[in-house]
Amino acid sequence: MSVGDTLSRAHLTDDGGREDLHDDIEVMVHSPTASIPTTPEKINELKNAKQQDETLQTLKVTLKQG
Repeated sequence: MSVGDTLSRAHLTDDGGREDLHDDIEVMVHSPTASIPTTPEKINELKNAKQQDETLQTLKVTLKQG
């Protein structure tokens, strides 16, 4: 991972390291779900439940809009 803490001397590249950072975030987001044994049907059930959860949708809008 190329992003260091505040005491690190590791710096982002000229493009801001956005591509590498994006790749690192993708790995962090998808790695835990890849290691959980589940069926595609259960994953779809969870996705549908997430979309129907009013509280979660309100949180999502609040986080996007500030």
